Amino acid sequence: MTHEDSLRYNKQVKESGGFDVETFPNCSNCIRRPLGKLDKRLRKKLECYSKRAIAEFNLKNSTNFQFVKVHKANARLVSGLVYYITFAAKDPAATKFEIFQVSLHAPIRADIKIYLCRIKPKA
Repeated sequence: MTHEDSLRYNKQVKESGGFDVETFPNCSNCIRRPLGKLDKRLRKKLECYSKRAIAEFNLKNSTNFQFVKVHKANARLVSGLVYYITFAAKDPAATKFEIFQVSLHAPIRADIKIYLCRIKPKA
């Protein structure tokens, strides 16, 4: 990995909180990585996590968003995985979709812990 790539990676992690990070080939110190093309099993898992996160978001914010679709996900290996999921949700009373971000820890053989669920900040 070149010095310029390392700077770009660190900037992407810092600015997006780990949600918008591109793939850097041959990067041994890139701990947050895009999951790329999601197979059926992983997509289903990410959908379940996103639905749970949006349900908690709705409870905390007195909203009624409904999960629509996972757009992308990044992950970081820890004791299990920390996921950074970007997904669409819709308020049935509105006509437009909102893009959400959720970060959560999915430990091995334990329940997930949601760290953050928010509407994606505008750039």
